[in-house]
Amino acid sequence: MITKGHHRAFRRGGFVGLEKFATPAEVAASRMILGGLFSRRAALAEGHLTDFAAPAIDFDRPWMLQLRYPCDRASELETLAIRARAHATARRILGADAIFAFDHAVIKPPHDGSPTPWHQDIAFHDAWDRHLNLTFWIPLQDVGPVNDCLHFIAGNHRGQLEAHQPIGGNRRVRGLGVPRPSSEGAIAVPRPAGGVSIHERRMLRYAGPKRSAAPRRSHALAFKRRRRDWLERQRFGPMLRAPLAGLIRAG
Repeated sequence: MITKGHHRAFRRGGFVGLEKFATPAEVAASRMILGGLFSRRAALAEGHLTDFAAPAIDFDRPWMLQLRYPCDRASELETLAIRARAHATARRILGADAIFAFDHAVIKPPHDGSPTPWHQDIAFHDAWDRHLNLTFWIPLQDVGPVNDCLHFIAGNHRGQLEAHQPIGGNRRVRGLGVPRPSSEGAIAVPRPAGGVSIHERRMLRYAGPKRSAAPRRSHALAFKRRRRDWLERQRFGPMLRAPLAGLIRAG
């Protein structure tokens, strides 16, 4: 699925898009499984079903429903070929030690005029887990300028985490954004249903206001390099280094 040309483009720009990634049958299965999770309000009690753009969920008029960890709620998602295909592609990009990290699904209602603000995925990661690397964003219907496709700033992944603030300045809103005066220089990436946009965790991305008559559904899968000893080094590294330094001085 990923050619050497794709790999070079990803390293250079921080993102790459593929027209065909999931089959129509896989897209239909994903829509059905994820739709069922949203319909029965799975993980609402645990706080994993939220409105990304509002302080609380109004199911009569949601802004942007987000379900975190749907694979934990529906094992059928794990057996779809999409998951294995994404994992194999992540290994091609990150290396053989790439592992699955987490997933989330989003539904934007019809005629939602609000855009998804510019943001970086890394802003939502826990401080100890900011070594996450890749996100596979899979639209479950065609997306374009009218139906909310993603936009990227090529090469931005070489920068650092930018200052984010809650959408609308409301600290009760989980969604974060980076204030930008315009989208000048942004590259739109329209995708057919079952296509994919793969981006690095520091990439600034944005989705414009959606004006279509149908909801916009997407499923995102994140992968990272295996770092079994990473957390141990952060927790115990200073304690281990201090005695070692003393032994070196004594020797």
